[in-house]
Amino acid sequence: MRVARVRTAKCVKAALTALFRAVFMAAYLLSDASRGETNRAIGVLASGDVEVVRDYLLSYGVWTALISATLMALQAILASLLSFILDFANGLPSAHARADC
Repeated sequence: MRVARVRTAKCVKAALTALFRAVFMAAYLLSDASRGETNRAIGVLASGDVEVVRDYLLSYGVWTALISATLMALQAILASLLSFILDFANGLPSAHARADC
């Protein structure tokens, strides 16, 4: 009984992962805006400059946390991107709240 639950959970996880990838690829291939923003995000992460990543995150205003989480998921999928750059940018004091607020 326990083995069946584990097997079912693995199947559900695999199906959800495949669905996420299919939706992402469809959006990337069919939408110029989605393709452009994805390429921009990858370029920002690949730049290796923490300040550029911080500025990119801040450009989204109240959506910064959601964009940061999305970039972390993207970074996990594209393992060639360095994760510490995004981690440092998230840790900067002004990454989530501006000092002039």
